[in-house]
Amino acid sequence: MRLPKVYFFVQPISKMGYQHNAIGMAQGMRELGITFGANTDYWREADGNILFKQDPALGPNDADILILTEQYLTYGDGKFPQAYFDAPGKKVFISTGDGMVMQKQMFKPIYKKFDLILTFIYEGIPYPKNFRPWAYGMTNHMISLSRPDLPKEDKICLNYRNSHSVRQRAKEWVFDKLDQRRIDTTRETFDWEPLEQSKDFSEYVVWQSAGRHNEAYLDRIGRSLATSAFGGLFHQTINLGLVHLEIYQLLRGECSFDRADEQHCKKNRIAYRPYLPHLPMGLLAHLGSLCCQKYGRQC
Repeated sequence: MRLPKVYFFVQPISKMGYQHNAIGMAQGMRELGITFGANTDYWREADGNILFKQDPALGPNDADILILTEQYLTYGDGKFPQAYFDAPGKKVFISTGDGMVMQKQMFKPIYKKFDLILTFIYEGIPYPKNFRPWAYGMTNHMISLSRPDLPKEDKICLNYRNSHSVRQRAKEWVFDKLDQRRIDTTRETFDWEPLEQSKDFSEYVVWQSAGRHNEAYLDRIGRSLATSAFGGLFHQTINLGLVHLEIYQLLRGECSFDRADEQHCKKNRIAYRPYLPHLPMGLLAHLGSLCCQKYGRQC
C-alpha cells in the first residue's frame, strides 16, 4: 500500500500560537516518509527550516487525509475551515484539550463529519465510533533541549502553569504537606521582542512556543529529583473524578478517605475508581485504516 499524502490546517507562526499536536504528528510523519503539506507556513525548527510549508503542488484536494487540531480553532476564530470539509480526503480531528472537552461535545452533528477523531478516551464512557484514543507526545525540540545529564538536587519541580482542579487538589493534599524548601514553583518572565528576533533556536523556540522550553526551565527540570507533570479536571458526579492515571496513582499512595466519607460514597453510589484512560494506537495503524477505507482494501 502506498503511503498517503497528508494536508494540515494550521495557524501561522505567532507568539501565542503553539500547536503542539500538529508539530508532533508532522515530525512523526516525516520520520515515516509520509508527504504532507499545509495551508500556511508554520514552526521554525532548529536547522532553520519550516516544518509546515504551503506548497501549490499539494493542496487540500490533493491529499488522501486532512488533519485539523483543536489548536487551529483555539488560535484562530474558532470556526472549522470550509475548505477542510470541501476536500475529498478522509477527515481527521485531533483534540487533546483539557478535561472533558470532547466528551461534552462529542454528539454534536459537526463531529459526525470526521472519519477519525483522536482524543483522550476513558473507560466507562460510550463514544461515537469515529473516536479513537490519542495523546500528544514528545516533539523533537523537546527531546533535543532536555537536560537529563544534569546533577540532581533534592527538589520537586511543579511542571505546569495552568491551575487545573486536579493540580489544585494535589497541591492541597500532597505538596502543601511537604517541606516547602523542596518544592520548586519558579515562573520566568520574558522580554519577547529579542526572543522573536533571535537566530538562536533555543531562544526563538521560547517565543514560538508561548514561553515554553526556555533554558532556565529545562535546567530546573533536569536538576530536579522529580517532576510533577500531570493535569486534568474533576468530574462533578464522582469522587475522584475524570483524572489522568498519574495523579490517581499519586493520590492513592498519599491519601486515604475516612469511614464517613466512604459511607457517603456508598449511599450515593459514587465510585472511588476513576475512569482510566485508554492508551493510543500507533500512527500507522490509524492512517493505514483510513487509507484502506478509501481505496477499498482489506487491512
